[in-house]
Amino acid sequence: MLDTQQVSDKKNEIINNLSYESRSKINNLLGYTNLLEKTKLTEQQQNYIDTIKASAYNLTAILDNTDSDSLENKNDFDKKVNFDVVSSLNRIVDFYNIKIEIKQKSNIPNKIKGYPIKFKQVFLNILDYYLQDKTDDLQIAIEIDKKIKKDVIDIEFKIYFSNINDTRKNLRNKQIGLEVTKTFVKKCGGTFDINKKAKSVEITLNIPFRQEENKQIEYKNTIKTKSSNTQKIRLSEAKILLVEDDEINQEIIKIGLSKHVKIIDVANDGKEALYLYENTKYNLIIMDLQMPVMDGFITTKKIRETEVIMSAYTPIIALTANTLHYDKNICIEAGMDEYISKPFQMKELLKAVEKLISVRP
Repeated sequence: MLDTQQVSDKKNEIINNLSYESRSKINNLLGYTNLLEKTKLTEQQQNYIDTIKASAYNLTAILDNTDSDSLENKNDFDKKVNFDVVSSLNRIVDFYNIKIEIKQKSNIPNKIKGYPIKFKQVFLNILDYYLQDKTDDLQIAIEIDKKIKKDVIDIEFKIYFSNINDTRKNLRNKQIGLEVTKTFVKKCGGTFDINKKAKSVEITLNIPFRQEENKQIEYKNTIKTKSSNTQKIRLSEAKILLVEDDEINQEIIKIGLSKHVKIIDVANDGKEALYLYENTKYNLIIMDLQMPVMDGFITTKKIRETEVIMSAYTPIIALTANTLHYDKNICIEAGMDEYISKPFQMKELLKAVEKLISVRP
């Protein structure tokens, strides 16, 4: 039993390390992709970027141990926007070196409101899954139809796979992406059905979308920080300490925040962070959790102990790629104010920074 437990512990350690390293690299990939997205792009280049992001988020979902919440806007990766569903589907199909016929049974509005990147995730998962063992005579067709209910448009997608090789479709490790996709569609209020026959598969997707909207909703922040000792300032005057050992992450965060805040100092580990903290007044600290020399938990504890004596308080945002060990409650109990898991979008980090220290101009 002890030997079995040791083997199990070793496997868990490998999985945890793989998850941590993978999340860090995905965060780097998405960070530079988001920076690239802010440059002048052609429509085709934007489509390439959307596909890279969709694939990265799919990989994140798999790392989340098939937790469907990762596709349910867990990290606020995707916002509802007006987009062309049919054109988006055609661009997805163009990436595959195989003929896929698309038929419209009814007229689909050019612009409807939904999640374009998650929409791409769903179809990339389905097509990737059934094209893993494609045969030479494989045929794929997609039919699109719609039903309008008040301000909701239910769009039905029927995906037909004919002459399919179905010899390994019951293997669990091959079904991860498909299972995540099924649950995501259901949590969006849609349906996902599969009808299998000898050498064919028919998938029926019903996904609800909203009618095109032009009105913008202003976000109002009503959440207060933990301590009344936190000084609210203009974001442009803020001094931030970034505690992060990954140089690429350092660069991405500095580039993303430099246009909004006054100063960003960088510490490579907790020991450096304490030295800078003791010698400089910071308005906020962004703290990675897993670092050499001194990790984020110990560093935060020492900062909070110092603040008790000084009657001061500096908001701390936890930043980690290891979601298997750390959750938001653990970080809050350790003295941190916010928790952001990698990969993340810069607007998510900026939103957390604004919430904790920014005062309205």
